[in-house]
Amino acid sequence: MPDGPSLDSIFPPISPEDLRFMDEDLARIQEITGRGEGHAMVGGVFLICWGCVMAVNAFYYNVLAAGWLPHWAPQGLGIIPILVGVIISVVIARLRFRDRLFISWRSRSISFAWMFGMAAIFTFMFGSRLSGEASPVSAVAFTAIIFSMITAVMASADRRRWLLWPAGGWMACGFVTFFLRDGNWRAAVFGICSLVFMSIPGLILAHRDRHKTE
Repeated sequence: MPDGPSLDSIFPPISPEDLRFMDEDLARIQEITGRGEGHAMVGGVFLICWGCVMAVNAFYYNVLAAGWLPHWAPQGLGIIPILVGVIISVVIARLRFRDRLFISWRSRSISFAWMFGMAAIFTFMFGSRLSGEASPVSAVAFTAIIFSMITAVMASADRRRWLLWPAGGWMACGFVTFFLRDGNWRAAVFGICSLVFMSIPGLILAHRDRHKTE
């Protein structure tokens, strides 16, 4: 059986300079494909922000119902917490994470999920109050479901599957809300969920982001 041509005659030998260029190309490809990796860690700050804002809004109702506030205190905060959360989020995004919010499809997915999620909550709250169709039960349930979707997008886009647990917790909160007729219980459950499913995961992500950037 005749011998075929050797591989050296088919493929030219690779020089050390070629290997160096290949390593540079592979590093460049890895950098491009990895852009936006860890963006959910950046979202940790926003989770902390919104978790605290929503918890204050919920527990305010409990404190008001308990009679611990002066008589001139407003009977509800309305859309003020949403506006405060949006303003704080915009300030944080522009001052700290401006160069990290839209650098890849992962970061864009998470950023747009937050923006449109907050816009949906604001539209729901403002529209229902303006039309006189506001319902505390529907408002809390809708907000919980939106937060569930945002957290699920963060888990999927940044491949952090453990965030699906808080996302599922928010969905369960939205479901349970329909059966909580007592406003005190409803506010307390939502406030606790805000801390457990937003602020605590946000602290975890922010802590990892700090160590990653050091």
